[in-house]
Amino acid sequence: MSILPQLKKLWTDNGLVKYRREYFFVFQTITAASGTFIYSEERNNDVVLSHTLGDKVTKFADLASGNFEYVSNTKRTLEIIRTTRHRPLFKAFRLRSNWEPEILG
Repeated sequence: MSILPQLKKLWTDNGLVKYRREYFFVFQTITAASGTFIYSEERNNDVVLSHTLGDKVTKFADLASGNFEYVSNTKRTLEIIRTTRHRPLFKAFRLRSNWEPEILG
């Protein structure tokens, strides 16, 4: 059973349709014991994660191993290492104009 008709009715009844692209629904979060945040001051900055063993980083478990490094195409990148528990990653969706979900992340 799909929840989309119920969401459409709820949003329509409450006059929220015009905000459909501005809000998203989080349906999964990942809690990390520690981690690294990478920020860039510049647009169009590519940050590439690579496994220190030469493999591609393709799933959360690869990152959780701690055996990765990153390469950035700009010097204006800030790396923050966080040693406490936090929720850095999530999966979410927002509703397109045709009321179909668009998966984010």
